[in-house]
Amino acid sequence: MADRWIGLRREPDGSHAVIVGEHLVRSSGSLFGGAGSAAAVAVLEASGDVDVTWMTIQFVDTATIGDLLRFRLEHLAEGRSTTQVRLTAVVEDRVVMAGLGAVSRRSSTSFDRQSGVMPAVSEPTSSPRWEPRFRALESGARRGPFTVADFREAHIGNVSVGVWALMREPVPAAGTIAYFADIVPGLVLKDSNQDRFKASLDNTIRFGPPPDTDWLLVAPNSPIIHGDYLHCSADIWSATGTLVAQVTQTSSLQRRNLTGSQNSAAVRSLDR
Repeated sequence: MADRWIGLRREPDGSHAVIVGEHLVRSSGSLFGGAGSAAAVAVLEASGDVDVTWMTIQFVDTATIGDLLRFRLEHLAEGRSTTQVRLTAVVEDRVVMAGLGAVSRRSSTSFDRQSGVMPAVSEPTSSPRWEPRFRALESGARRGPFTVADFREAHIGNVSVGVWALMREPVPAAGTIAYFADIVPGLVLKDSNQDRFKASLDNTIRFGPPPDTDWLLVAPNSPIIHGDYLHCSADIWSATGTLVAQVTQTSSLQRRNLTGSQNSAAVRSLDR
């Protein structure tokens, strides 16, 4: 299923590759970080009967529509149940993504414990659509996240605490989580008229049990905005209250020091 959605294919040398299509890019036409992360997850899962335990991706450069993104996978250490890996994605000889991670062999026995509790939020089907003032995730675009997923605001009373997210077509659980992990900067900056997202530098995902619902709640934690950078994190929950992943990310920002009518015009430009 992930291969069909992402377009992952096996090359003659045993490596994997993806042709970047319109469903994998942002409105600008460059690779959406969540799509790159989801493709990386698919490559890790394609290496055998394994689950991705954790993965960190560094976004080094970008790819655009029509580029052939090739993945190189190295096994750094292999134990009885866990394999540590390094992954590199290139377009020709240009590095686009570099990552580290670990995959684990599926077992009939495991330790499962959850201490946190999901926020009490509005139901996704009764919540309004999420349409951020965020050019990289522009809801009116014919490309990218809003063409493959449905996003709804998650509220406690009148306060927005996150976003409900649903893939419109079935996608394996880890790939879905990786895809949604990259929307966290948009959630954190959704009410900001000065701080504007520029680019994701990295994304780290730690995977818990597979979701038991299609709708997932992405609930951001307190961010750090320092200098020209945003450090943010989020918990991802299934609709039944199971914590399925934790994500962290750093993004670079563009600062808008505008006031009055200039600031209003800037906000309108982000809405377009």
